[in-house]
Amino acid sequence: FATNNNPNLKAGGVYVYDTFRHLRDIAPDNQGVTRGKLIRYDSPTIAGFVASASWGEPDYVGAPWSADGDYWDVALRYAGEFGAIRVAAGVGYQDYEREGVGNPEQSILTVGASIQHVPTGLYLSGSHDSIGRDANFKPGVGESDDATAWYVQAGIGQKWTSLGKTTLYGEYLKTEGGANAGAYFYENSHTKSWGAGIIQDIDAAAMSLYLTYNKIQAEVGGIKGEDIDVVMGGGRIKF
Repeated sequence: FATNNNPNLKAGGVYVYDTFRHLRDIAPDNQGVTRGKLIRYDSPTIAGFVASASWGEPDYVGAPWSADGDYWDVALRYAGEFGAIRVAAGVGYQDYEREGVGNPEQSILTVGASIQHVPTGLYLSGSHDSIGRDANFKPGVGESDDATAWYVQAGIGQKWTSLGKTTLYGEYLKTEGGANAGAYFYENSHTKSWGAGIIQDIDAAAMSLYLTYNKIQAEVGGIKGEDIDVVMGGGRIKF
């Protein structure tokens, strides 16, 4: 709830000066459809593995700006513990129709994993997204049908005070391609982001407080935009 691997959720609507674009028009969408009318199946847990699949129609409240028509996805998740080591991993694939000429489609293949040393609270998480686009015509000069995103986060979570667990983390994200060129992406575009944050649990109130910082850099067509600095703070209460 405090951070994620999608730069568009941190500052997608922010205008990147000198590039004449918003960040969401430079960084690729690596989240896909997250809400909508759907039919979904989740398998029973077998040896730590759970498989799932869904099909439905995007809801614009939670869909990418260009989503239109049907979408479907499949995923395989795993979670397990090996002594003092806790592991979680997953792979998922989603395909959805997009608005525009040429019957465009977009697909996202995501692979992610996390490992934690339970006694110390030290952890490491990472993910890779491969985003592809397809239309009934080929990409033009300087365009590409794919974009990628890499993300890594490392931190520690420990109960140092009677309030509850404190989590400190740092993160880094890099995207290649992703700037919108109609049906496809501009090849010469990328973003970089690094950040840090602190999350303080307050057990007595079932509350978590957080403060995060991110510096985001974007470039498209050889033009570097001004850096974006994002500071977010807030809280969550479970009830």
